Amino acid sequence: MSDPRQLPPDVTDPNYKPLSGRIGNLTEAQYEALVQFKKELQDEGVFVPERMDDATLLRFLRARQFDVPNAKAMLVNAEKWRREFGVDELVKTFDFKEQAQVDKYYPQYYHKMDKDGRPLYVQQLGKLDVKALYAITTPERMLQRLVCEYEKYLTERLPACSKAVGHPVETTCTIMDLQNVSLSSFYRVKDYVNAASTIGQNYYPECMGKFFIINAPWGFSTVWGFIKPWLDPVTVSKIDILGSGYKDRLLAQVPAENLPKEFGGRCHLPRSGPLVSETPTYTARAEDDLENPNANLGYRDPDPSSTLHPAAPRVGVNPDGNETFASHDGGDPLDADLDADDVHRAGGVDTDNFAPVGADSTEYEEYSRETHPEDDDERFGEELDDELGGTGVGLSGEEPAVVADYDEPVDTTQTDAILEL
Repeated sequence: MSDPRQLPPDVTDPNYKPLSGRIGNLTEAQYEALVQFKKELQDEGVFVPERMDDATLLRFLRARQFDVPNAKAMLVNAEKWRREFGVDELVKTFDFKEQAQVDKYYPQYYHKMDKDGRPLYVQQLGKLDVKALYAITTPERMLQRLVCEYEKYLTERLPACSKAVGHPVETTCTIMDLQNVSLSSFYRVKDYVNAASTIGQNYYPECMGKFFIINAPWGFSTVWGFIKPWLDPVTVSKIDILGSGYKDRLLAQVPAENLPKEFGGRCHLPRSGPLVSETPTYTARAEDDLENPNANLGYRDPDPSSTLHPAAPRVGVNPDGNETFASHDGGDPLDADLDADDVHRAGGVDTDNFAPVGADSTEYEEYSRETHPEDDDERFGEELDDELGGTGVGLSGEEPAVVADYDEPVDTTQTDAILEL
């Protein structure tokens, strides 16, 4: 058994510097908490070796600021949920036959990696057609698909990315496109969003690395302004809210050859295929996009020379070896070398070029006045945080109706869950 205070033996990236609280960068107190956490789980018969490695236990510890009793309660509750939801059986038997149609009415897909090796995940909520979506599937099946994808994400996608870049990859880089989004669409999927956020935050913690919300509509900055004070600063630092002038920000985090052309990149390839059935591979050269029709589409590339070399300079850290803020997926304070642009990216809001909202802006204002009195701003902020799952996608304070056991309170200090998966 390897020492979690040391780098994993399979790390091949010479520039890799793990963030605080990860394997290879633990304080003595963090290490002792990990040892205690594992021992208590083993003593109480809760420990499941095949899915409770040190990296997983550290995710739960980070989610609870290395408070062992709280982390244990979180993990025990997650295990209880797994049994009740039937996760182990679900991943073996679930057949999402309506997947192609669902992807048409709710576009979401994985596509290559960002500069830090994270899988790039794209959601286009402006293309969400709720009526058509719920004509072919149900919220229950959507949640089952979500859970299957979380499992695949942890067991296949992250290991594939880690192997490609030569160091552990534990989080995702998400682009959420709100172009032409309608607030009314959010209202109609509020129960699903609420349940999905609960699943992510309570049972799959610490999965968000960077989160870009682009083409943010008018009024979104107001919502964010209410939410931001109630979020953990680490979570805020992961979220970048942008209007229509997002290209440079995305290219600072995602290589141009990996970023889809529709978002300002140079990649002409189709998206990487269905979320559940395929695991994308990753290529190092921009020309691979055109030379190899199978690159990044979920097929194993037979040409070893086209797979991403572990020491590829565009992945991981800056050429000088210093970790950039973009690689901070939580846990560490801001780097002392950050410039003003980096600080602006840390949870910054681009208010200069907000895109027109699909629904009339008065729709949001009317909703705000009716449901949240102006003289109760503190309660408004707390409720919005719960409703949005810390991400800006949900708009419901109601308990989800689709699944009985999703009424557990959401921890507003760990709002990493979104419709990422």
